[in-house]
Amino acid sequence: MALLTGTPVGNLVNSQQIYVDTPPTFFFQEKFTAAGVDVGTLNNPDAQGFFWNLSGTTANPVYEGGCYEDFTFTDVREINMVRCDTEGDRLAIQKRTSMQITFTLKEFFKLTKLRHMLNMGPVTTTAGQTEKLGIGQIDNSKFYYAYFPSVYDPNTADHISVTLHRCQFTAAWAISYEFGNAATVGIEITGFADTTRPSPQLFGTVIRSDPSAL
Repeated sequence: MALLTGTPVGNLVNSQQIYVDTPPTFFFQEKFTAAGVDVGTLNNPDAQGFFWNLSGTTANPVYEGGCYEDFTFTDVREINMVRCDTEGDRLAIQKRTSMQITFTLKEFFKLTKLRHMLNMGPVTTTAGQTEKLGIGQIDNSKFYYAYFPSVYDPNTADHISVTLHRCQFTAAWAISYEFGNAATVGIEITGFADTTRPSPQLFGTVIRSDPSAL
């Protein structure tokens, strides 16, 4: 749209009037097999060198997070200003330290899913009867992949997704029971740097699929 003041000249990248109004669906998967081998991503990498999406196996399934509220995806960085007495702040030295996901979970079951999110022990299942697990010390050697796609046009399946390559569940959780409402628990996932990935994908990868607009 032309401006009364005139528009900039030269190469101009226009904004697209497309809005993401659908929260993502959250998935996660253990990063390593019992033998310590990285399970990798579904695209590991794709033709353009990007690592993204998940592929479950019997031993290392992909878990769906389930019903939640208040999903937030946050960039965590350390910022220090370079200050000169004669000029004030000249520039910022910034270092990304991690990525963080938080949400309030309402769908607890199966326990085989929840136990990862709350850092509990392995589950023993008696077919058709019970799930049993213990609460012990936290295994700090466990890491996960996280994947959360958001479809913003269900008619054409246009979507944007994020894959984080090296995550841990890091919330000291508290389960809340409120009269007349579903029980809830706050979940926090911290995405750390994965030095096995190319430096531009050190923490994760963002993929947008929108053939009609791209």
